[in-house]
Amino acid sequence: MPPEERLREDGRSLRRLQTRRQLLDATRKIIARRGGIEAVPIEEIAEAAGVSTGSFHNHFTSKDELFGAAVIEAAWLHAARLEEWLAEVEDPAESVAAGTRLTVRMVREDPIWGAVAVRTGVYLDGLWAALRDLLEDDLRRGVESQRFQPRNIDTLLFVIAGATSGVMMGTLGGELPEDADSVLAGQMLQLLGVPEREAREIARRPLPGEGRTRAAADAKGSRTTVKQGDQDE
Repeated sequence: MPPEERLREDGRSLRRLQTRRQLLDATRKIIARRGGIEAVPIEEIAEAAGVSTGSFHNHFTSKDELFGAAVIEAAWLHAARLEEWLAEVEDPAESVAAGTRLTVRMVREDPIWGAVAVRTGVYLDGLWAALRDLLEDDLRRGVESQRFQPRNIDTLLFVIAGATSGVMMGTLGGELPEDADSVLAGQMLQLLGVPEREAREIARRPLPGEGRTRAAADAKGSRTTVKQGDQDE
């Protein structure tokens, strides 16, 4: 569960939640624009967030802690979108393929998330924790239904994570073609025992949620956030 969800929903906690939200949003934008926050003074981050420097220190002990929180939140936002988009996909093979492709595409379609991902890798504890459960559930469903050949699921999880990380970085670096996500998904399905022709066909199907922008995906969540203007906590 993301840290924010553990806050009690009373007035004080909601003000703290709003301040934290402003700091994280500002950090994500700075990361996308400048590639990191190492050289950015805390005062500049606080100003970009519209809060005081004292409020920064009420929430984070250092820029490293803030960066880590931004990475974890980006991961949970992505996992939440995947869960929503894949909720009605019954075939575990199609779900694995679509989840892989959407993850790879996010680094290109969402520059903020992409900038975070390429600098941390999918093995960062928070990022992997957010994505692992979704993938593990698909793999177990596939094995139990005999859609996939029996494999050591724990090993498969790391194999898929490593391959996805590599393709994400290659995509961001412009070293791979635009259909690299489909190529990767097809090869993963073959590894899981899906026949080559079928694997390639599944890996090129229209994606759940295709055509949605990040802004549209986040619009629903924005209705539940605290209104701007609360006093810094």
